[in-house]
Amino acid sequence: MSVKIKYYFKNIENNQPYQIYFEGKIKRIEKFLPKDKEVLLEVEFSLPNKKRKIFYTEFNLTIEGKVIKRAHQDYDPFKSFDKAIDKLISALKKR
Repeated sequence: MSVKIKYYFKNIENNQPYQIYFEGKIKRIEKFLPKDKEVLLEVEFSLPNKKRKIFYTEFNLTIEGKVIKRAHQDYDPFKSFDKAIDKLISALKKR
């Protein structure tokens, strides 16, 4: 299995702590991915409106040309990520 991960940070000034947290959590989805296919996971993490301080996380998982997209927003950046990854895992289980 080959998983390529791309991170996109928008309006986030210091993204290193988030990326370290994300990399640890992304391991949760590996057991749900096909072992013999190329997989691309794109992670967008942003703060669309700095005044409102709502964090937005979006996953775009591409497997054999099919895209599974899941997103979540929250005032807590880590909850935003965790809820979005939970939604992605749920979608992978239904596959």
